[in-house]
Amino acid sequence: FDGITQGCPNALGVTISNITETTATISWQATTPTPALGSQYYYSTSSTSPNASTEPTGAVASGLTANISSLLPATKYYAWVRNQCSADQFSAWTASESFITECEGVEFISENFDLVSPPNLPLCWTKILKNANPFAVVSTYKAEYVVSPKNLVELYDAGADGDIMLVSPQIANLNDGKSRVKVYLKGNATQVIIGTVDKNNNAGTFTPYETVSLTGLLWKQFTIDFKEYRRDDKYIAIKLVRNLSEDKTFVDIDNFLYETTPL
Repeated sequence: FDGITQGCPNALGVTISNITETTATISWQATTPTPALGSQYYYSTSSTSPNASTEPTGAVASGLTANISSLLPATKYYAWVRNQCSADQFSAWTASESFITECEGVEFISENFDLVSPPNLPLCWTKILKNANPFAVVSTYKAEYVVSPKNLVELYDAGADGDIMLVSPQIANLNDGKSRVKVYLKGNATQVIIGTVDKNNNAGTFTPYETVSLTGLLWKQFTIDFKEYRRDDKYIAIKLVRNLSEDKTFVDIDNFLYETTPL
């Protein structure tokens, strides 16, 4: 292949970290021999792989990381790295897994989960499954008994004591003392904890805010007033509490609303 020399080792273990709304870090592992002229990277919103003649987005003369910026929020990206061993000797491009930049903070959320194809969550919504049973689930699914047709979100626990949470999009004004959540819940769980996290994938940062008691398999709308909330977390998390009297515990969620509390 033109421009690719087998004597130039491929970049290994390309990963993406430190993802924000507009930035991310590309990292890769050291190779032997070390490429004399460093490494080049390329990223795109297209999944089409670069070839030997593709102009790289940037280059690193030495080191194993590259910080990229000017990304678009809530956008899926693909990234590749190749090593450069001499002026005309390059390795093949090595791909990372795709990644999605974080969503910008919002001050209003109205979500009925009906515009996605199950089991997908809406854009900017995420799930946390930590130390949970392999059969634990946080997903949308189509159901007949819903608040608004046709989808709901279900948190399902098959018998472990892990963290199972649905996490909201990033919120810009959560600690302004003026906001509330209204959400419909039902299930065989006796309780659900409404709390916050500072990262939408980090169960370790979960801070309980209010525990609500469910009323069984009939939908009930709950209102959680955040006027006393003063922490700096940016995400609301709904956490399933295991019902020890049941082999399997679940809670269904529909019509989530985050808004400024009316005067």
